[in-house]
Amino acid sequence: MSPGHILEKPGQPTQPTKTSPRPIPTDKKMLKAGAGRADITPPVGIAHAGWGAATHQRAEGVDMPFYATALYVTDGDLELAIVDLDIGILTNPDDAAIRAEVEAVAGIKPENLRLSATHTHSGPVNRGSWLDEGMEMVGPYWDSLPARVAEAVNTARWEATPAHVGVGKGTSSINVNRRPALPDGTLFTGRNWDGFVDREVGIVAIDDTTGNPIATLLN
Repeated sequence: MSPGHILEKPGQPTQPTKTSPRPIPTDKKMLKAGAGRADITPPVGIAHAGWGAATHQRAEGVDMPFYATALYVTDGDLELAIVDLDIGILTNPDDAAIRAEVEAVAGIKPENLRLSATHTHSGPVNRGSWLDEGMEMVGPYWDSLPARVAEAVNTARWEATPAHVGVGKGTSSINVNRRPALPDGTLFTGRNWDGFVDREVGIVAIDDTTGNPIATLLN
């Protein structure tokens, strides 16, 4: 299964109201949760990861913004955060830099932070690439992510409120097996309409105590 992803409630991203970590809530054993989001849209002109058959190298515009979306939960003793980033890949060095910044800004221990890339093919390349154009913008973009992710997590922490959790499951038929085989058994990337796919969708809904949605996790 692919990593679960967060869908934050509709509306504009909430801006953090404090620059230092909020004291951990003291109502022990009462789950609290909050969501936060920071814009991580890359600049126009950056080297574009895209796909192997692309005929361009630089991103030429922005169709939709990219976000770092964070969910914070605590029971009064333990603090956890889940962050999804609209990027193609997250390397170990960038992962470590983000964890360190989140701990410094929001107080979340690195081992209590789950980071995940949505694996979009519409974002920039990573620090190493086969491209030539737009690479001068790549390093500064990736270097900016730790502060922006920490902003999202800190917002989620400050927004934490008593919460209820519900679970469920459904199905989706959007996916297709991508491993067809040649007559000799060689696999290649394509569409195998008869191949196995997992169509079950797991759902976790987190609402405040009045029923308003805080976040929804899908897997």
